[in-house]
This record gives sequence, C-alpha cells and structure tokens, in this order.
Amino acid sequence: MFKNLFSGGGRNNLLGVDLTPELISVVLMKQQGAGIKLANYASTPMPVGAMEDGRVLDPIAVGSTLRQLLGDNRIKQSAAAGAIPGREAIVRLLRLPPDLQEDELRDTVLNQEAELFIPFPRDEADIDYQPLGIQVSPDGTEEMEVLLVAVPREIVDNYAEVLNAAGLEAKSIELSSFAIIRSIQDQLVQFGPQEAVALAAIGVESTEIDIIVSGIPQFTRTIGIGTAQMQEVLGQALNVPASTADNLLKSIKLPLVDVDLGERPAGNPGSS
Repeated sequence: MFKNLFSGGGRNNLLGVDLTPELISVVLMKQQGAGIKLANYASTPMPVGAMEDGRVLDPIAVGSTLRQLLGDNRIKQSAAAGAIPGREAIVRLLRLPPDLQEDELRDTVLNQEAELFIPFPRDEADIDYQPLGIQVSPDGTEEMEVLLVAVPREIVDNYAEVLNAAGLEAKSIELSSFAIIRSIQDQLVQFGPQEAVALAAIGVESTEIDIIVSGIPQFTRTIGIGTAQMQEVLGQALNVPASTADNLLKSIKLPLVDVDLGERPAGNPGSS
C-alpha cells in the first residue's frame, strides 16, 4: 500500500490530506497552464485521542471527521494523497555495484540490504526504493546510489484506512519530508552538487530535519522538539501566558545571513 512513494502520485489533481494530533487539513491544488493554483483549503480539529505521536489510533473516527470536513466545504475530489511523518520511517542511501540488473537490484535491496537497517520484522514492513544513478566514490570506484525507505505496515494501513473511511481513493502515501522536498525542487536546483541544504520542517510535537544534496536526502532525523515545546519555553522565559507566548512565537523571524559577507543582506526578513 506504500504507493507512489517517489513520484507523489504524478501530476494529476490530488486532494492532499495532512493529519496531525491537532488538525485534519485538506488542500486541493489544480493545474493552471504551466503553473499550479490553490483551489481549496480547509481544516478541522482532530478527534481527541485519535492520533498520538504521528500514529493514527482510531482510523474510523478520523475518516469520519475527514468525510464531514469534505462535505461541509463541498470538496468532491476523490483521489487523495497522504504523507507519513518521517519519524516512522527508516531512510537509507545505499551504494551498490553499478552493474546490477533490475531483478538483481530488487532482490539485493529488498531481501539483503533492507534486513540490515530495518529494526522491525521484514514481513511487517512496507518497503520501497529508488535507483538514483551512478556516482563515482572518492577512490574512483563507480557505485549505484539507491534510496531505501521502510515503514511499519500498520502505519501505512492506518493512513489508508482513514482515506477509505472518508470515501477517498489513496493514490499516494509517501513521507512528509519527500513531499516538502518535491515542493521546493525549483529552489533546490540553484545549489550545486557540492552544496548541502538543511531542511527543517517544524511541527507541533517534533521537527523533521533533512540534509539534501542535489535534491536527494542524504541524512534524515526527527527530534522531539516542536512549536509546543518552543511555546512553553518562551512563556516560562518571559513569564507570559500560553496565548501570549503563542503569538510571540509566530512573530519571530529567523535572520538570514550571507555566509560570504558574514552579515545580513538588505531586505532580510529577520532584520525587522
């Protein structure tokens, strides 16, 4: 059921569904000429206790709430895409012999390499992989780079069950970090093959960090610090109530530093 992991479901119009312990959100993007426009967006509170630590505990309740959200906002799109938090996944960049044929590659990745990295039973995992091309190692040896991803099947099945309960067809269930990387691919092309980009997706409970080179995640990690912890620390430091700390947190802007000049460039949004 781990579908279209590396393609995002293609370029067809899909309803994006985002699940967090606080909110169920949907967004519908549609092709408009050479670009994409926002056609619809809506959100509603997540049922209490239905999701915890990125895991859907009550797929039927979440699916029912999602169905109601779609009805209230007259959203009739049936094909949907969902994203699983990176904390649930094992992501590894493998380097294998360059001359492996398709069948050999599949067997090597799924039945040999995967066993080395998956901390849960192989038969309880949904696994996908994507060959990335041939690279030359520092010692001059050619290697095939392959991106391996594994997720406990229960996690994927629960996300799919939510979509099905809402009357949606799951066209794509991928990793949230991959979806973010894909959404900023036009910005990533400005960086050369020797430049690394750090991507931090800050959520309520946690933050997903990806180090990306040439559009490919080389390192991924989830840390248990999100806006909830930031709000709490800010409130304690300034001795202000939670509502005030939340507003202050939303107003904070990170300074952009020109690494060549060692100073903030003009017009930096963090300088105001």
